[in-house]
Amino acid sequence: MTDSGYDFYGEGFCWKYTSYIYYGLTKFDSPEVMSAILAFYMEFSREPSEASLSKLQFRLDTMANSLDSQGKIFVEQMALGARLFERFNNLETFKSSNNLYTSVMLTLVAHWRQKHPEDFAVVHDASSTFLRDREVWEAATKSDAPKTAIPMGDGSFAEYPMRVVSTTALDSRGNSSIQFCDILAGLTARHFDPGLTPDERNFLNAMIDEGLCHTSCNRIVPGTDFPVRIPPRKLTGPDAVDQFSALIRGVGL
Repeated sequence: MTDSGYDFYGEGFCWKYTSYIYYGLTKFDSPEVMSAILAFYMEFSREPSEASLSKLQFRLDTMANSLDSQGKIFVEQMALGARLFERFNNLETFKSSNNLYTSVMLTLVAHWRQKHPEDFAVVHDASSTFLRDREVWEAATKSDAPKTAIPMGDGSFAEYPMRVVSTTALDSRGNSSIQFCDILAGLTARHFDPGLTPDERNFLNAMIDEGLCHTSCNRIVPGTDFPVRIPPRKLTGPDAVDQFSALIRGVGL
């Protein structure tokens, strides 16, 4: 979309369109379709090569040609993306695009920054792969970052500097705070699971009534805020990714 001159990130289009795809595939197709797409992509992403890309292209083309539901258009777009992959990526340097940890952490800090004026000390589980992109995180959280506002994927803006004064990795096996965060994360994730049994739903409802309802959380979840226009608006300048990249370069990455 960017190469075609559209602003994929403007007005939160990428966020809204992702929800639109999720809704289309889960409402008009069987659960196996979404599971298969994820499995196909993850297999390629973990070991990208000419052979695995060819396999992904064949699988998505076959799936797109066999579906007759309203979700067919989304699989056709994925198949087209797979066919065009090497126009925009170099397989020799492609490391995978499923590393969400750093971008999620930046989004989380931006979310809480809008609610609290204090500086942030980030503590994370040492076993996580959050700092796989350590250079990006350290550059984005430097105290001497230029004061500016960067658009986020959901259409909101994050202010820089991000006021992260420290980032510490701790072993969750010996840290009760991280263990408790894991429990809370698990409970909130389970709450949104449509496949819960009646007993599991009753248990979670009891947890909510006992106080879980008073816990604030920020999470990745498909929404029902869909794009107001497809394709998105025309690109008139640097998009969100370009602006963030310029910010990173400006602080010495």
